[in-house]
Order: sequence, then C-alpha cells, then structure tokens
Amino acid sequence: MRAPWEALAGAEVFDLAQPMRTGMPQSPNHVPFRMVLERRHGDVVRADGGSAANEVIVTGGHVGTHVDALAHVSQDGRLHGGREAAPVQGHQGFTALGIDAFEPYVGRAVLLDVAAVHGVAALPPGYEITPATWTGRPRGCPRSQGRRC
Repeated sequence: MRAPWEALAGAEVFDLAQPMRTGMPQSPNHVPFRMVLERRHGDVVRADGGSAANEVIVTGGHVGTHVDALAHVSQDGRLHGGREAAPVQGHQGFTALGIDAFEPYVGRAVLLDVAAVHGVAALPPGYEITPATWTGRPRGCPRSQGRRC
C-alpha cells in the first residue's frame, strides 16, 4: 500500500502551518503561547567556559495549527458517535477518540484566499467568514478547475 504522501508527487502543496510566536492569533478560551529565554549564554558558565541558552515554553493545546481529536468536543455529555464522554476522559487524556488514533491524511481541498478577494494582505483579527462573505463566485475566480483564485 502506498503512503498517503506518495499521492502528492507532482501536486501543488500548500503548507497551512503557522509559526508559533508570542502574540499569535488564538482562541480567547485557551491558554496563549508564551516563550521566554530563561537562561542566556553566560548566566551559568561551566568550569571549562561552556554555557547554554534554554527556553521555557508554555502553551495551551489549542494554539497554533492543529487537528482536533474526535474527543475534543461534546454535546450533552456525548462525544463523536454518541459515545459518553465521562468514562473515556481523565487527567492523562482520552482512552478513546484521542488524537493518537488520528491517522495522517491527504486529500483534495479548496483553498480560498478571502483576504485577496477583499483586496487586502490580511484580514483583521476576529474577522468572521460566513456564507455571506461569498456573494456568488469570488471576484476574478475562474470556473475552470486547476486555476487559483
């Protein structure tokens, strides 16, 4: 069986990952990303003159580019597929529907550059993309497949 990424040979690939940085966009419901250089060169010096710089990173699990596990969201105490949340959750994570069960995936997608449609380099923080964002086909977006908007 071929690995999923082998299907990408010759395809145009878009990396949607965002760099982790203090102040990066994130949900206000989650702990933000923070990184500090806790030890700088020279703060602690070994007898042979060597030293090292070390950082401390604090972040919530919902910051940055990521995929949610099926156990991430519940409704009325039930997870994906109607499974009860309480028996499968604990301080160490989930015993079912966790991200550890998520296999890498490759698939077709439609990449919509909403900022470009509005003639700007970036959308303002909190900009909500709704069906009303698209009044018909985006300006300058061809109907033919394989063309980028």
